[in-house]
Amino acid sequence: MARDVSSKRMLIDRSIATTIGVIAGASFITVFSLIAVQAVWKQRTYQDKVISEREKAKLQLEQNIAAVSELRLKYQAFVGTDENIIGGSAKGSGPQDGDNARIILDALPSKYDRPAVSNSINNLLSGITITSLTGADDEIAQQSVQASGKVESIQIPFDVSVATDYNGAQTVFNKLERSIKPIKIRNLTLAAGENGSVSLSINALTYYQPAKTLNITTKELK
Repeated sequence: MARDVSSKRMLIDRSIATTIGVIAGASFITVFSLIAVQAVWKQRTYQDKVISEREKAKLQLEQNIAAVSELRLKYQAFVGTDENIIGGSAKGSGPQDGDNARIILDALPSKYDRPAVSNSINNLLSGITITSLTGADDEIAQQSVQASGKVESIQIPFDVSVATDYNGAQTVFNKLERSIKPIKIRNLTLAAGENGSVSLSINALTYYQPAKTLNITTKELK
């Protein structure tokens, strides 16, 4: 009788041990499967992001290539005219001459150049007696502005004084109006002298616009 009870207990223990082993094995397989599925899902999600971003990049590249071709044609038409946008000769060398691209660069240069402004005013007022042409040289400060990548126009102030007569004063205004560079007069002083002479002092400003830079960036996908 005791042997039967002992045998039954051993069979029960074995059954329990077997059941626990089966449950442990099944649990391990289930946990492993969940971890594997999660890893595969993350990898699939990552790959989907990569594919999506590649498609976006490909589409953008195709659009850029098409835009370059269109821009090239428009640029060639813009600079290929015999007469420029201010009525001068596209192939001439006079103050109003030059192709349209050169006119635009002269009107709104991409770099701060205070000496070039003075030279431009001297050429613009040729035939007029300039008694003074001054302006602060802000080149060091403007270097940081250009490096910042800002593309809005920036003022370059200057002061010019001329000795002339009343007709000459009108000529000065006419010349300034025909300037390729944008010139804004902020203040002027007109003083009459002897024998119809006139002293004209002008406080004005012109502009330059830093060139827009092309920044190529990378994007990390997670």
